Amino acid sequence: MSRIKAVYQRFKRLKRFLLGCFYWDSVVRSVVSLVKKKKKKKKKKKKKKKKKKKKKKKKKKKKKKKKKKKKKKKKKKKKKKKKKKKKKKKKKKKKKKKKKSRCSRTDAKSRYSEPLPDTDTVPRGTFAAKRTFSLNSLRRLFS
Repeated sequence: MSRIKAVYQRFKRLKRFLLGCFYWDSVVRSVVSLVKKKKKKKKKKKKKKKKKKKKKKKKKKKKKKKKKKKKKKKKKKKKKKKKKKKKKKKKKKKKKKKKKSRCSRTDAKSRYSEPLPDTDTVPRGTFAAKRTFSLNSLRRLFS
C-alpha cells in the first residue's frame, strides 16, 4: 500500500503544477495494478515457503517418530532375547542340579555295594556297571 501512496503523492505534487486539481480516481489503473500484482506475488511466495517449511517439519517429525518406534521395538526385542537366555540358563542349571541330585556319590556306592554275579567285581562309578556286564549276564537277562 505504501507504494501506491507514494505514487499518489507524486501525482498530487504534479497536480499543483499541471492540472490544478487531481483526484485519486484518475490515477492510472495500470500503475496501481502493477504494484498490487507485485505484492500478491510476494504474498504467494511467502505462503508457498511457509507451506514448504510446514511440510518439511511434518516429515521430519514423522521420521523422528518412526525412528523412535523402531528403537523401542529393537530394545523390546533385545530385552525379550535377554530374558529368554536367562530362562534357558536357569533351566539348564536346574536340569544339571536335578541330574546331580538324582545320582549322588553315596547312592552309587550303595547301589553297587554287592559284587556283580558274572565278574565278582564292584564297579566304582555310577554307570560303571554297563562296562562290567558280560555276554553271559546279558543272555541270562533276555532268556
